[in-house]
Amino acid sequence: MKIIKHDWFRVYIVMLSSVFLSWPNVYGLDLTREQVVQYALANSEIIRIQEMVEKESALTIVAARSSLLPQVDVMANYDQNWMLPSFVFNGASVTIGSENDMRTAVGLRQALFSGGRNSASKNVAEYSHLGSKSQGQSIRQSVVAQAEHAFYDVLVAIELASVSYLALKNARESLDLIKTRRAVGRGSTFEELRARGHVLSMAADSIAAVNNIVLTRLNLKSIIGLDLETAINVKGDLSRQSLWENIGIDSLIFVALKMRPDLKAMKHQLRAQEQIIRLEKSARWPVVDFVMSGQAQMQSDRLVDENAKWRKSWSTGLTLRIPVFDGFLTRSRIGQARAQLEAVRLQLSNLHRKIKLEIKTNVRRIDEAVARVNAEKQVLIEAEKAIQMSRSRFSTGAGTQLEILDAQLLLVRTQTNLALARRDRAIGFLELDRSLGLL
Repeated sequence: MKIIKHDWFRVYIVMLSSVFLSWPNVYGLDLTREQVVQYALANSEIIRIQEMVEKESALTIVAARSSLLPQVDVMANYDQNWMLPSFVFNGASVTIGSENDMRTAVGLRQALFSGGRNSASKNVAEYSHLGSKSQGQSIRQSVVAQAEHAFYDVLVAIELASVSYLALKNARESLDLIKTRRAVGRGSTFEELRARGHVLSMAADSIAAVNNIVLTRLNLKSIIGLDLETAINVKGDLSRQSLWENIGIDSLIFVALKMRPDLKAMKHQLRAQEQIIRLEKSARWPVVDFVMSGQAQMQSDRLVDENAKWRKSWSTGLTLRIPVFDGFLTRSRIGQARAQLEAVRLQLSNLHRKIKLEIKTNVRRIDEAVARVNAEKQVLIEAEKAIQMSRSRFSTGAGTQLEILDAQLLLVRTQTNLALARRDRAIGFLELDRSLGLL
């Protein structure tokens, strides 16, 4: 079969579109929305880093608690005296010491009173760990949201490519109709020229739409941690819903203020900062420690001597350290801690306001997207009727080519707007769940 001029372009678009829109990839990895989320959570480096941060903060608690426990030290020392000092006494040479000297010591120190320093250090570590865990939950929700965004981008890219393909098909049919009219002497060269230009324009749009599928798939694979060469088949639609879509705004704000992980993290940070002030204030108080030590020493001219005796000693006591003047260091550190506490309170207030704004914004966007979907569905019905009517009028000579072009443009615009509205509705529900802290 001989391909006439310009038909190679149609064949190319049809084949390319078939690869991406119709033919399933036998060796591709099928991905639903749930599987995309699972891959993202399993392969995200950001989550792995946060897990290390949480592990570090948990070990910080152990380090802080160590100050409440007794500190025990054991020391052992052995000296080999190769040459001992000697002197002459009453005409006789006397050697002092022994060739082998072994000493051991045991020391114990237990804090009895530290002005609240030890308990404050422990509390700071615990609140910081809780804040780290809440921050980790927030990061995981962000990863989920990012993955779902990319998932919906692929779906809408496929729909838009389908719209472009159908627009190209309609343009080709219109061109064929004009050619048929010209064959019987009822069309003009200008009409055919304009129709060919419309076909080429739709073909260019189809190429861009198909390439957008490739780009969105690459972005999705990058986000969920798959190799970019991995073939994937995205399975799903743009019909995401939320359990909270019919709940009042005040109730949604109440839920968000209770469940948002970033808000929980900020509250833990506030409590940790309060404990830091207490920690700095403890430097003004005296410190009392219980101390116990024991020593044992053995001296002998032989390394192994059954008759050698160990000389032992034990002692217990209390140590008292009273701060008198530190160059205003403590006062300065307390002031810094109070300033940081006030900054955290302001951040917490700002986050409260931001959460309320997010809830109201997402609810408004959902209402808008739902209304757009309903409106575009009605427009789509009218656009399909218009294109059929324009072709019928043109074939009978009652209509013009401009009517067909207007009807085709209306249909393409409506199908495009409907796909984008459905994507915005799905993302709106996604962002609502995210702003509630329940993603």
